[in-house]
Amino acid sequence: YVGPYIKKQFWKHNAVLITTINQTFNEGIILDAWRNSGDFYWNYVSKDTHYKCIKNINKSKHFGNLE
Repeated sequence: YVGPYIKKQFWKHNAVLITTINQTFNEGIILDAWRNSGDFYWNYVSKDTHYKCIKNINKSKHFGNLE
């Protein structure tokens, strides 16, 4: 999945969310290269209390990771 954290806001940025085939979006892992001013950040979606991840199906399909 590819998903912006804060949709329609100036400080929005994108992150990558990884799941296995049978996992839901909320069971995935976030990979975020921009969260801490360029320091790589990762966490489980369910444990991320700072941002809310929003699923963007159109972008995910564009990059070929969803059918």
